[in-house]
Amino acid sequence: MSAPALVTVAHGTRVAVGNRVAAAITAKASRRLAVPAQGSYVELCDPGWPVTDEQRAVLASGDLGWAAGTVGAVARDAQGRLAAATSTGGTMGKRRGRVGDSPLIGAGTWADDDTVAVSCTGDGEAIIRIAMAHEVEALVRLRGMGVEQACAEALRELERRGGHGGLIAVSAAGEVAAQFSSPGMTRGWRVGDGPVHTAVGAG
Repeated sequence: MSAPALVTVAHGTRVAVGNRVAAAITAKASRRLAVPAQGSYVELCDPGWPVTDEQRAVLASGDLGWAAGTVGAVARDAQGRLAAATSTGGTMGKRRGRVGDSPLIGAGTWADDDTVAVSCTGDGEAIIRIAMAHEVEALVRLRGMGVEQACAEALRELERRGGHGGLIAVSAAGEVAAQFSSPGMTRGWRVGDGPVHTAVGAG
């Protein structure tokens, strides 16, 4: 096995990767990556290039709003195994180094084959404080709640902490829930070979 290459990414961060990975990155990257082991480079764009005038105006106004775009998924396979995944939409004007709820297992994402899989969206700091995804699982496991009831209780706790958001969940028994305290949440689901359901607002 060859020694790993060091890939230089934005702001001088260096990450050790295998030479095959380094070659793949340098073949497709849009930022300059220095790969000392191979001596190859890829041209970088300026970090300000994707920022629009509209985004700058919103940030300058101080009205940060809240970002949209979180994508979550929960699934139960034919063998009854559960999975959950969450990708954040981010928070406008966030401090450098802020970590939201999405990558924190138990906060924005949780799955246990015996109980429930959950993916959350909303005010990250409040979701972290109540470990919302795990809270749903604990309510199902320890209090014997159904998924709908557990999701509703977790959202009430989120609101008590000053947050708002939503979540999707599927139980080990195949129950599906999609609840939110925000004005709307785009969602879709399908059970087995049944029809695809989609919705945005309440109802």
